[in-house]
Amino acid sequence: MHLMDTERTRWKSFRKKGYSSIFLLIILASMLGLILAVTEASYIKSSGSLAENLCLVTGRSLMSEYQRELSERYGVFVLCPSEEKLGELAEFYIQSHIEKSSMFLKLRLEAVTVNSEEYPALDTGLFMKQLTDLGKLSAAKTALSMADLGSVCDWLGELGGISLKDIRESINALSVVVPDEDTEGMSEEEKKAADKRKKEAEDEAGRLEGFKQSLKQATESPDYEKDAEVGEERIISNEMAESLPSGLLGFDSRNSLLLSGGIFNAAEGFFCNEYIVSTCSSALRETENSFLDAEAEYILFGKSSDSGNTAAFKRSLFQLRLVIRTAENLKDPAKLAAYEASAAGLPFIPLPAAVAALAAIEGGAQARADVAAICSGLKVGLGPSQAFGSYSDYLRVMLFLLPSEEKAARLMDIMELNISRMEGCSFCFQDCSFGFELTAEFSRGKIVQKHEYL
Repeated sequence: MHLMDTERTRWKSFRKKGYSSIFLLIILASMLGLILAVTEASYIKSSGSLAENLCLVTGRSLMSEYQRELSERYGVFVLCPSEEKLGELAEFYIQSHIEKSSMFLKLRLEAVTVNSEEYPALDTGLFMKQLTDLGKLSAAKTALSMADLGSVCDWLGELGGISLKDIRESINALSVVVPDEDTEGMSEEEKKAADKRKKEAEDEAGRLEGFKQSLKQATESPDYEKDAEVGEERIISNEMAESLPSGLLGFDSRNSLLLSGGIFNAAEGFFCNEYIVSTCSSALRETENSFLDAEAEYILFGKSSDSGNTAAFKRSLFQLRLVIRTAENLKDPAKLAAYEASAAGLPFIPLPAAVAALAAIEGGAQARADVAAICSGLKVGLGPSQAFGSYSDYLRVMLFLLPSEEKAARLMDIMELNISRMEGCSFCFQDCSFGFELTAEFSRGKIVQKHEYL
């Protein structure tokens, strides 16, 4: 009996020890699983962090593949290699970093791609972002402030209410009826009276036609192309124009830029305009190694030659000064009284129309003289500040009349022409980008990095 009790006690003790061992094994297994899970999570996180750093470093390395001549001359950043070439470089950089890494953690690169579709260099919006920053430096070098230009623009916007087109149309709509009376059966005195009425009407009709001709000649732009002294100059051929950014983006040349009310905003485009005025050549400001001598005028009008662009600028300048001079004449009490006195001798024209037309006729003569003075380097006051009125100032005003996309495209033309044609570098905006998206897939997951330089 005692032996049986002893065996039973031993069995119970063994069972307790067995259960304890099992529990211990379960606890140890759980702890080991937790350690493995934490280790795996740490490994994955470390792998992701390392992969992200590799992509970031690689992205910065790819940024070194920019167009250096464009950056040095204009401060504009674009990447020139193709997506395929950038992809090959990205793979090289990542593999090099992995091989040189002395860390215990090693990654394996599965695939890498570079996509620049979101950042094409022909995107005028992305281009203008760069110019805004560059233009701030240009504006800092001039005495002109945004507030100064804003006051001038506000003043010009108010002048837009004077419509020369309406003045011309109101005068051209007038006519004098010349009576054609049947004098048969009239007495001699009646015939003389009828002839007198006819003669007076014919005189009035002749004077009206002469007045119309005077108004037309005064308010139409002179033929500045005919007056230009054209020597040897570079021409942008049709084939060349079609391959330039403005041609690819569908912007044609224009003949003039006309003033209209409510279009001025000094803040919008101010820095870009300052960049153009300070960086590009013009008819009165030469720059070295430029395909065109009148680059700012080309940006405004997009014609194939310096002479064509300069003539177009003069036409628009004439129209602008004509509006300004007409408005000033109508606001001058002494001149207004003189116009009313002259209008009294034109009974066939309503007084308001005659006064406005006489102001425009005098304004035309004044505008011609203004254009000649400005284009010879003199200042002709514009707006509330007499300090504002140089050739460059009028370029600034004209640039505000040009849509920003068209302005950006033509500035790209200038840069591409000078870098490719004058400096002899293989470059065109169509083959470049402002940034890229880098996607790299590693053995421990996929990493996506976006890089842009703006």
